[in-house]
Amino acid sequence: MIKVENLTKKFGNQTVLDRVSFTVPSKSLYLLTGKSGCGKTTLLKMLGLVDQPTSGKVFLDGVDVGVLSDAEKAEIRNKKIGFVFQDFHLDNRLTVYENVEIPLLIAGVRKSERKKAVAAALEQVNFTGRDKSVTEVLSGGEKQRVAIARAVVNGADIILADEPCGSLDADNARKVYELLAALKSDKTVILATHTPEKAVGADGEIRPGGAI
Repeated sequence: MIKVENLTKKFGNQTVLDRVSFTVPSKSLYLLTGKSGCGKTTLLKMLGLVDQPTSGKVFLDGVDVGVLSDAEKAEIRNKKIGFVFQDFHLDNRLTVYENVEIPLLIAGVRKSERKKAVAAALEQVNFTGRDKSVTEVLSGGEKQRVAIARAVVNGADIILADEPCGSLDADNARKVYELLAALKSDKTVILATHTPEKAVGADGEIRPGGAI
């Protein structure tokens, strides 16, 4: 479960988030919506322990992450949280397998276990048999499926997706939405989107004022 209490983020004199509070249950899909510049990406960074709030608290499964050390936060990011971005953040020089494998290499997972985990992650996004493909030749929709596989390969309980369909055509966007919705069977998914009406299977919506 993710719980946010009175979260505020300021950059100088500008307040990007103002006392935001909400709760997202485990094994659910919540949409993060709002106009460009309303703080969606900033909020995801704080939920993903990449940035710190000016004030307020973030709880992950009952743990106040604000009191954790940098090393403890890094461990949670690697083992508990998966990120999906609009521009994929893949290395086009690497194969599909090598891109998906990266979180496991960081975690020091043994080669034999890495092979099993990568195969399972690619199967989960319907990309079996493409592990040797060079990422550069993939379409946008295919790259996003690889990015989702990378996000889930370490067994993350939380998936944070920042406009994952923003650069995709309508058909590929629908497929990516469906993949993310399917993940809620055993994960908590928060998906930032400008087009919530196109997302499928959402259990709730988060706006700057909270969850509805």
